[in-house]
Amino acid sequence: MKLFILRLVVAFISFSPFLLAQEQEKPINFYEIQKQANDFFKLNHIKKESDKGEPLPEAGGTAQYKRWEWFWQQRVTPGDGQFPDPMIIYNRTAKYKEDQLRRLKKTGESTLTPTASKWKEIGPLKPPQNTGAGRVNRVHINPDFPNTIWIGTAAGGAWLSLDKGSTWTPKTDGIPSIGVTDIVTTITNPNLIYIATGDGNAFNTIQSPISYSVGVMSSNDGGTTWAPTGLNWNTSNARVISRLLISPARPELLLAATNNGIYRTGNAGLTWTMVQSGNFRDMEFMPEDPTTLYASAGNKIYKSTNEGVSWQALTTGIPTSIFRIALAVTPANPDMVYALCSFASNGKGGQGGFYTSNDAGATWTLKSSGYPNIIGSSSDGNDDTQQGWYDLALAVSPSNSQEIYAGGVSIWKSTNGGTSWSLNAHGYGAAGKPYVHPDIHDIVASEDNSSEFYAGCDGGIVRTSNKGNTWTDLSNGLGIMQFYRINSPVNDASIVIGGSQDNGTNRLINGQGKRVRGGDGMECFFDPQNPTIAYASSQYGSFGRSTDGGKFLSKSRLSRESWSSQRCLCMGHATGTRPDQFRGDLCRICRCMEILSIGE
Repeated sequence: MKLFILRLVVAFISFSPFLLAQEQEKPINFYEIQKQANDFFKLNHIKKESDKGEPLPEAGGTAQYKRWEWFWQQRVTPGDGQFPDPMIIYNRTAKYKEDQLRRLKKTGESTLTPTASKWKEIGPLKPPQNTGAGRVNRVHINPDFPNTIWIGTAAGGAWLSLDKGSTWTPKTDGIPSIGVTDIVTTITNPNLIYIATGDGNAFNTIQSPISYSVGVMSSNDGGTTWAPTGLNWNTSNARVISRLLISPARPELLLAATNNGIYRTGNAGLTWTMVQSGNFRDMEFMPEDPTTLYASAGNKIYKSTNEGVSWQALTTGIPTSIFRIALAVTPANPDMVYALCSFASNGKGGQGGFYTSNDAGATWTLKSSGYPNIIGSSSDGNDDTQQGWYDLALAVSPSNSQEIYAGGVSIWKSTNGGTSWSLNAHGYGAAGKPYVHPDIHDIVASEDNSSEFYAGCDGGIVRTSNKGNTWTDLSNGLGIMQFYRINSPVNDASIVIGGSQDNGTNRLINGQGKRVRGGDGMECFFDPQNPTIAYASSQYGSFGRSTDGGKFLSKSRLSRESWSSQRCLCMGHATGTRPDQFRGDLCRICRCMEILSIGE
């Protein structure tokens, strides 16, 4: 019982609010979640600083929770802590379009004429230098249309490329959820698309519960317009979809793996039935047999042999300490099933284990575990990083069942069925390996070219055409970066600095960006009296100062109680005089700014 409670709280925090939502159909309260989180950190004595006093921002899920807390504390209803409902905007937008169509019929016009927008996208128009574009949750390629790529992003919706990633078009700006976790299309009709709304990879970070799912939505015109299917929720239900599948034999059959169970429809989404309860994170069809599926929830792997109507838990030998499993299959050997395991949080022991079955799940073999930690952050695999609850991906070559790619913080590769592994790509280009932005959320093998793989990560989408020897960034044109704060000089709106999640602080000049500070970029601003002086911060109050409007240096750190520190630049700093008065939290920040001024 004690172990169960510990794992429950680890999950958020990890996932306790979501489990709570499964048991009680009532809106989740921000203050209840906040209390659970604070109790968890206090109970488990989470260490937030190293012995040298340096911050440990990822310790015990602290960073992920603090992002969530900062974002929503200023947006919930005062008093009762209820979250806003994005369906309100969606419904009003739909009504506005209906009114427009009604007016068109009266005037005899045939097309809608959009109202001229007063907003203009200024960037980043491509990944800023030294960082990425933003997080991609899913890469989907229709095997009959290999040049067509769909991606689902954390907070930028679904995007479409018709030229294999050279250009991109946003397709879901009008839907009520800005997150998209999965996308499926039919083999015969590329204009029929289904999307799993919400953010299944990080529903406890900055964008929750905006990225709680509102269900599965569909489009019959290539993504121009969207409509809810029979699987639809309010965001207050705190539901999340991690995987969406469509039958390769019957396009009217779909299955959704959610944190409440597996849902199934046999009539193209009109009605859905929950066929298996549980917190499911992955699901795959058996190659060449559309009646057989595999799914994972916690440390368990399930199998269905009747198109998902019923499910049975398999005997795998995977220990109860495993929190999440990524699955993979391959047409090179349809009876093979692969499972990459992760613990709930950082600890000793490296990776949770890589298992395979060569008889369609009847028996399983542990191929590797511990070290190298193929889901960790170290280039040599000698670390205990566990971010599998957030980033965990697995893919197998369609022509070689021994060639496997695993994604965690970096990408690792095996050529002997998972017995041994080598680093394939790294977030710093370490050990001479290709650079791929850290935190891998999806790896997809191209069925058209066995040497070609795609990966979705915190920096966007990348592709290799030579089995991982090199990787190419395809993220140009994706407007998906998640900003905490932005600021411009008072006399020049063409210059903008902005602090973003996972992609640092970026400086834009006429839309062209460059990362000028790492970490999670937070508050940033220019001195109103001298725009050559700028300040930027990262999580927990680490500030930097620049005298040329861009090159930030860490000089001071505030109390780590505040994830995103608020700014206060006293006018006295421009002239070097001490401010006359400080108040509350602004006292620490102003002192920090003063130290930075003196230090420079």
